[in-house]
Amino acid sequence: KIEANLKANQKEIEAINNFKQFKDIDLSWITDYKQVPNIATESIIKLNQIKPLTLDQASRISGINFSDLVYLKYYVEQIKKQ
Repeated sequence: KIEANLKANQKEIEAINNFKQFKDIDLSWITDYKQVPNIATESIIKLNQIKPLTLDQASRISGINFSDLVYLKYYVEQIKKQ
């Protein structure tokens, strides 16, 4: 059980370290956050109201979950690959 918790914590630490790279990810081109899959309805509403220019700005909005930011990052990465 302890090993499983340590592995989970290590994954969270890696995610946080990777999140530091989110600073320069551009979100200005997203016109409607409803198109981003898997993010919470509250986050969609707040993001559509505030329209952050970067993922870093989005991370500072009250009520935006870390998981929503991760989904945003992956969404942007997938669009850039196309």
